Amino acid sequence: EPGVVVSANLINGAIMKGVGTVKHFKHDHPQVPLAIPFVLGGIPASVAATFLSGILPKMLFRAVIGGILMGVALLILWEAWYLPKWAQESGNGNNNRNGIGAKKILAFFSGALMGFISGLTSIGTGSIIIAVLLVVIKLKPKYAVGTAVLEGAILLSVGAISHILAGHADFRLAAFLL
Repeated sequence: EPGVVVSANLINGAIMKGVGTVKHFKHDHPQVPLAIPFVLGGIPASVAATFLSGILPKMLFRAVIGGILMGVALLILWEAWYLPKWAQESGNGNNNRNGIGAKKILAFFSGALMGFISGLTSIGTGSIIIAVLLVVIKLKPKYAVGTAVLEGAILLSVGAISHILAGHADFRLAAFLL
């Protein structure tokens, strides 16, 4: 069952990201005020994706996962080729469109998209979030990683709990992945 595999990966990821978050907090890397909008966008999307994974027919579920995988791959390619040019052309981030309000709105919607993808497929979305944090929001790398790990730990935990409550969990498989 796809939900069982997704839940095992989410349980494993929540534990691993939780450990990583503790380590990053020791160095003051997570930017909590910026992680909050990511999480607020991601939690409802992750829960909705869990519900959706339980009602989609298996063939359609596989097609959705395939489409998301293709989309994530295209985003990663875009981030590698186009995003650096766009960031360079957009200046140093001192203009009004890069204000804190716009950053929080972007974080909210990015979190919603990542929460949905993660909740439905358990695909790691950290590289996309880090790209948003580095290039668009302009965090230093250590803060981008710390913030992404914190956001990931919370979203993966919510996704794991949602799948457990939906009856998808296989704890032996999750333990094997650790």
